[in-house]
Amino acid sequence: DHLLIGPTGVYAIDSEQWDKRLPVRTRNARQLWHGPFSQRDRLEHARWEAAQASRFLGDALGEEVSVRPAMAVYGPPIPWGVATIRDVDVFGGDRLRRYLRKHPAGARAPRLTASEVERIYTAADRVLRPKR
Repeated sequence: DHLLIGPTGVYAIDSEQWDKRLPVRTRNARQLWHGPFSQRDRLEHARWEAAQASRFLGDALGEEVSVRPAMAVYGPPIPWGVATIRDVDVFGGDRLRRYLRKHPAGARAPRLTASEVERIYTAADRVLRPKR
């Protein structure tokens, strides 16, 4: 849904509006449930979107670009801060600002300089145009 590029890295954020009446839970950090419904497909889609963005940006820049998949859930309360489930960071949408400030987009990703952010942004604007 969103590609964010900033000092802490590059993120593909999948925004989910879910029914606030159904609880959200995880099991063994491998499964995500919204009420009785498995969200495995949503997690896989979030990872796929991040991988696609990484590939297109990397091809455009001629270097590897790490894009971190994340899912911001709106509606039901999320009973944790940030949980990494199937390599996707999952959190309540109200925590997005805090997440972006505290979670580097790669395991050991260094902070991006202003010029690196601008260069990645320019490439993203060129190769990841939104559908109209």
